[in-house]
Amino acid sequence: MTAASTSGFSAFALEPFPELQPGDDLAGTITGVLNRTGTELRDGDIVVVASKIVSVAEKRYVDLADVTPGPEALALSAKTGKPAEIVQLILDSSTEHFLATDKGADHRPSHARLPAHLRRDRPGRHRRRLAAARGP
Repeated sequence: MTAASTSGFSAFALEPFPELQPGDDLAGTITGVLNRTGTELRDGDIVVVASKIVSVAEKRYVDLADVTPGPEALALSAKTGKPAEIVQLILDSSTEHFLATDKGADHRPSHARLPAHLRRDRPGRHRRRLAAARGP
């Protein structure tokens, strides 16, 4: 199979793009901006979305003031220089983690697991909704 040749590459921002609120329909918002600006998606187009906007739309954010770092997070924070609250969130969302140090990798299992509903194919869900809005 021979790949089709391309003669160029272009990128653009969808503007004006509204500020999303927690729980907003991300695919619907993108589709709305596409429609308002007269922009059409074509086969082969790639839509890039910042992870922050996905987190807001999916209500997957945490106020760091509400995070209480545990002893392991405090110890890892001291070793890595990362904020202890961020380290705690990583520990809470991981099934296992590795700490790379100047002495090699330190493997530590963790018992925290993401709830099943958070492991679904979320990017695929957004992609399917955009494709459906685009039509045949």
